[in-house]
Amino acid sequence: NPGPGYKSDWNFVEAYFQLNTIVNGVGQANGVIQYWFNGALVIDRHDILFRTGAHPTMQMDQLIIAPYIGDGSPVDQYMWVDNLRIATGRIP
Repeated sequence: NPGPGYKSDWNFVEAYFQLNTIVNGVGQANGVIQYWFNGALVIDRHDILFRTGAHPTMQMDQLIIAPYIGDGSPVDQYMWVDNLRIATGRIP
């Protein structure tokens, strides 16, 4: 069943990612993912391991914006993106 923010509604989505640290060649599980949906914080994780000692210089340098449909949709679906902003911190 669809939840709030479904069909024909505009929604305000914010996401914040911070890579984990590497200490003495070992990746620490202290990366951050935060996700807000229409102002409500719905994901707040501070224990993420994005990179390991094998790739200590890894950085985020790409962004993919796409819906997740699982195995595919039996009908055409559309997603509109407006006012996209990318920053190094949360935008007030």
